[in-house]
Formats: sequence, structure tokens, C-alpha cells
Amino acid sequence: TIGDRSDAPLFVLVHGRAGNRHSMSMFRQVLPAGVNVLAPEAFLDDPVDGGRSWWFSGDRSQQSHDAARERFEQFLDRAFEFYGLRPVSVVGMGFSQGAALLSLIVQEQPWRLHRAALLAGFVIERPVEKASQRPHVFIAHGTVDPIVRIERARRGAEWLRQCDCDVTVVEDAVGHKVGREGMKQLKGWLNAPREPHPR
Repeated sequence: TIGDRSDAPLFVLVHGRAGNRHSMSMFRQVLPAGVNVLAPEAFLDDPVDGGRSWWFSGDRSQQSHDAARERFEQFLDRAFEFYGLRPVSVVGMGFSQGAALLSLIVQEQPWRLHRAALLAGFVIERPVEKASQRPHVFIAHGTVDPIVRIERARRGAEWLRQCDCDVTVVEDAVGHKVGREGMKQLKGWLNAPREPHPR
């Protein structure tokens, strides 16, 4: 959803494995008013559960992860050009596999995002060099998540802190979803004023 203001904050909603561009629609309720929204769709047909995925289930290869990151970056670059976007800030919101994809952007191309919300996801750890500025990161995770264990989310949060990210973590006693407290805290975090990210 692109409005009349090309400089409005841009929110990029990144779905998880076996999803589609509509899968993140429930999170629109926590977005600030007057923002632009992009919801890309992954480029692989998921052979197990249908839908679309950024990489196949169980594939932990760097090659597959890098291919997904590159396709996502191409989407952003083309969307900026096509819509003439000049946003004051860019916020990525990813669920599960989509969160893992955003974790690569946070580490390897931090200038692309002002903030990143990693929801019921995990961090793909990459060695990084020092950066002058990294995105603020919000992590919401269920303590009884059977798909992405809470311990993995906690390790990811610590890794990002070591990468000089400002990280906020909210845990709920839920499974592979964002619980009520997580949604409440996410809304507050998204609506809190922060310095624009230089582009």
C-alpha cells in the first residue's frame, strides 16, 4: 500500500516459510498511521506445505540464504525506483523465516533498515565489520515455540547485541506466534519516535 507521500516511513512486511504477500496482514494493525507498506512474496514454491518460501525447509546453506537476501534487496531497489520512494525511515518486519532473512540485512547491509522487528524467528549469524549505525531490533518470541525454540531466539538477540545493535526482547507464553503482550509492545516500539536512518 503506497500512499501519496513518497517520503513517508516505509514498512516492509516479510512473510515466513510457505506464506504469501497476504500472510503478514494481521500486523498492519500495529503500524503507525500514514505510512507506506510493501509486502514482498518469496520467490520459491514450497514443495512441502505450498505457498512461497525464501529457502527450502532444512536448507541451511549460505548459498541459499545469500540468494534470498539478494532477491530481497533487488525487490527493495526496484520498488524504490518504481514508486519513487524517498522514505524518512525504513522498517522491516519479518515472521519466522522472514525474520531470519531480515537478520542478514541487519548484519550485512545495515544501512537499508532503520529498524527491524524479528517475530517468532531466528538470527543467521554472520561475521560482521563495525558499522557506524545499525538498525534498532525488536524480537518477539514464544517461550513454548515448538518450531523455533526460545533458546535460539535468545542466542540471536545476544549475537545482535555483540554486533552493536540496540535490541529489545519480549517473550510470551505462546507457541509459534506473537502473543498479546508481544503485539502490545511491538505497537509501542513501532510508534516510538527515533532518529531517521541516513540513506
